[in-house]
Amino acid sequence: MYKTSDGRDLCYRCVNGIHYYCSKCGAETYRSNKTLCQRCQACNRNDKRTIFNAELLGNSDIRAMFVDYVAWLTVNVGPAKAASVQNSYFDFFEALQTAPDDWERNVEFLTGLDGGHFRKSSLLKRYLDSLGINCDPSTLKAAMDLRTIHKNISTVLTLCPLGHQFIITEFFNERIAGYKKHRIKLQTIRVESSSIKRLYEHWAQSNDLNTAIRQLAAETPGTRCSLTKYINFATPTIQLTWPSVEASTEYRLAYLTNKYRYGGLTNAELQDYVKCFLFHFYGVSVTTGAFSIASSNSDITALFNHQKLWIAKP
Repeated sequence: MYKTSDGRDLCYRCVNGIHYYCSKCGAETYRSNKTLCQRCQACNRNDKRTIFNAELLGNSDIRAMFVDYVAWLTVNVGPAKAASVQNSYFDFFEALQTAPDDWERNVEFLTGLDGGHFRKSSLLKRYLDSLGINCDPSTLKAAMDLRTIHKNISTVLTLCPLGHQFIITEFFNERIAGYKKHRIKLQTIRVESSSIKRLYEHWAQSNDLNTAIRQLAAETPGTRCSLTKYINFATPTIQLTWPSVEASTEYRLAYLTNKYRYGGLTNAELQDYVKCFLFHFYGVSVTTGAFSIASSNSDITALFNHQKLWIAKP
């Protein structure tokens, strides 16, 4: 680099009036490029990667489709980006070689693919749309649910004791068989799998399943609904029981009290704390919205059915 009298930096080419031109397109080259301009270099790189990737595809129709996709990609995003991203879509074309004829409507096949390929902003989806290949949104949603289920099952089998693996496998085999017979929605199984994963995540921390389920009852009482099927299925073998309503309320109160002291409660959690307090100490069962809260420095007052009920501040 050369520095001019006014402090500007110039390269040796500018100082000496030297110019180089691309041997392929004739455009002037810059920086250290002497033979090819940046665009032609990107084109070369893109072409070499396309040839290399295409040769890995044994199916001639899929190979031609991949080459056509890269050509479409190059027109839409330029050779530099096409060269950098084409590898990330190769797995899709590789999978198409063994795809069923109706792959765009096949939930099981789509489950094995990267869900990001089918986002609205995805380059691959835009290409498929240009060919008239459209996946129904409900099919993509089902594939996403099934993909999440498989990931959750894999996590649970890694976390759980060896004696539970057979039970978990059998439970999900039955649930997915129910889905295939149109008796259960995949979304239901997905929620169940997420709740079971949370249960065994707690088990991994406490090494005791009953402690884990008490922690769940305290932190996320709503999990009970999505765990009921699994608890009923597993209980004959592992004696798993969700705490009673009274015990769950007590665990929830203790959890929220502790959370308040170490970080505070959100408005929704404060409402839940008051509901639990009313049930545990007054035997009053209420829904959110059926009471209002008045708070002071020392305590809380719940206004319910024209009554003022004292609530201890957590």
